[in-house]
Amino acid sequence: MGDAGIGLIDACERAMEIIVRTSEMEKLYQRAVRCVGEGQLRISVMNMATDAIQDKCLCEEVFVSDERIVTFFCGIWLQFLLVDIAGVKKEKLRAMVQEVLKCDNANSSIH
Repeated sequence: MGDAGIGLIDACERAMEIIVRTSEMEKLYQRAVRCVGEGQLRISVMNMATDAIQDKCLCEEVFVSDERIVTFFCGIWLQFLLVDIAGVKKEKLRAMVQEVLKCDNANSSIH
């Protein structure tokens, strides 16, 4: 990531703005703000992100472009809101994501 690249705080904010575009996620976000406060919410998401990027392979995948960094933070926000606020079990979330990816791969064409 060069000097002109997006910072982690900016990427976190952009991801949050993307995630709350759906009414369901906006409701979860507002519930999270009420439960833990806006500052603690952002600290929790940043802590999850810093824990995740301790994985060298993941870090190498994430820090190749601003888009990937924002996408990474979208995933962190989704996981936090769904698991920590909505109460979805991590295993169920993982299975849901795998199912979506399986369907997406089946619907994509090979060139």
